[in-house]
Amino acid sequence: HPRGGETASATTEARRRGGAAHLNPASQIGELHGLRELWLYGNEISSIPSDIGKLTSLTNLSLSENHLTDLPLELGNLRSLTRLYLDNNRLSVLPSTLANLTNLNMLGLYENVPLNGGDDAQDYLAWLKNPDSDSPFPFGNDVGHF
Repeated sequence: HPRGGETASATTEARRRGGAAHLNPASQIGELHGLRELWLYGNEISSIPSDIGKLTSLTNLSLSENHLTDLPLELGNLRSLTRLYLDNNRLSVLPSTLANLTNLNMLGLYENVPLNGGDDAQDYLAWLKNPDSDSPFPFGNDVGHF
């Protein structure tokens, strides 16, 4: 996924890399209606606000290289997502609502122990297409974030 410069725009794309001051995800994320891409990699973010679920136009979301230990259930509202990057975080389970992301064709999970990423991510994508089979991932419960 893209790397590099810091730009922020509330039109179709917002980027924040390594502490850029253009976007405060905790206070502004729910206000970015119509946003199609959100790149928040490398910001030492430890939690994602539930308001992210209001960004129903998102097709690409990068939360890689942060300090996330869990994800909000509201991520399951982002049914337009085709790419979700969660690499290099501290995730051990995924919210069960990710099963709603049936348009997802890229899922990055590398460096999330015990989620293996790589082959496991491909298994998860295959499971999204056939949810009647056993899930390859540990899912949290639907209370709170997990």
